[in-house]
Amino acid sequence: MTSSSKPASTFHITLPASLNAVDQVLPKMIAFLKENLITGNIFTYNYIMREAINNAVIHGCRQDRSKTITVDIELSPETLKLRVEDEGDGFDWKAVLAKQLVSPECTHGRGLCSMAKFNFDAHYNEKGNILYLHKDLQPS
Repeated sequence: MTSSSKPASTFHITLPASLNAVDQVLPKMIAFLKENLITGNIFTYNYIMREAINNAVIHGCRQDRSKTITVDIELSPETLKLRVEDEGDGFDWKAVLAKQLVSPECTHGRGLCSMAKFNFDAHYNEKGNILYLHKDLQPS
């Protein structure tokens, strides 16, 4: 068993359920990743985080600015963990996962496919209002 000498770094933020707020928060999240020397394509991380938070804003909270989205990142040399929670009613994620994968030409419904394509493991709480993403990071 190997152990890392660097402890996990964390990032936490709560934002109103608006796409404008997502635009303001993502640069802070990317800066956190860069400061903690994450390796890989930053575009990919930005894309996946935006997709996860946008889904919470659009589908979870229905862009109701009185509701909030909470984002937590835990970054260690081995893993990236992202938790996105919204104040919405949740959704039947089991039914969504059971559906056939969407076509690349679709303009909606590509989030989970994209997450899998970029090797993010996605899970939800039972209610369907918390997304947990996990990615194993390649050593530098």
